[in-house]
Amino acid sequence: RNRSILLFFRGHLPRVSIESRSVRRTMLKALAGQPDALVEAATARPGASYEPHGDYLKKMLRATFCLSPRGDTSSSKRTYESIAAGCIPASSRR
Repeated sequence: RNRSILLFFRGHLPRVSIESRSVRRTMLKALAGQPDALVEAATARPGASYEPHGDYLKKMLRATFCLSPRGDTSSSKRTYESIAAGCIPASSRR
């Protein structure tokens, strides 16, 4: 399978209630403008529109690595979706 994206992440912007050490914020800043990285910020605002889930999964199928930072819980469905798409999940220990 052709993996045209080296690293993919789509998720919510950093929230103080989730990350007291701002791992997502640091990660997003470091990846901004990197040509092989596709980083998309989602929003949890009421009335926000989201792309169809299938389009999100297609991007995972095109990526070699999929970032899976900690969220509201200690595990993330993103990790399992990455594995199912053949994308290597990458997470932070902080």
